[in-house]
Amino acid sequence: MNVDVLAIAAHPDDENTAVLAWLSNGRLYRTGYLAMTRGDGGQNLIGDEKGPLLGVIRTQELLAARRKDAPHGAVAGVAGGERQGAGELKTLGAA
Repeated sequence: MNVDVLAIAAHPDDENTAVLAWLSNGRLYRTGYLAMTRGDGGQNLIGDEKGPLLGVIRTQELLAARRKDAPHGAVAGVAGGERQGAGELKTLGAA
């Protein structure tokens, strides 16, 4: 990802869209966005999807939104999951 500004957040819905849009569209910086998880551990108030399926939906929503305000790249889920409960943390490469 070749960017001038890389926004990093824990979850796909943690981005500051106003700042990304201003940097990308207003200031013409090459912007990218990195979400450390896919958002599969959160709540879903509008559907029945949970877990990995919810992560897929949130990732697709993130990618669609970032095409407008971070068009030079968006990545979600590099950590492989979210904290599900006390003592359980799923990370990339962890068994």
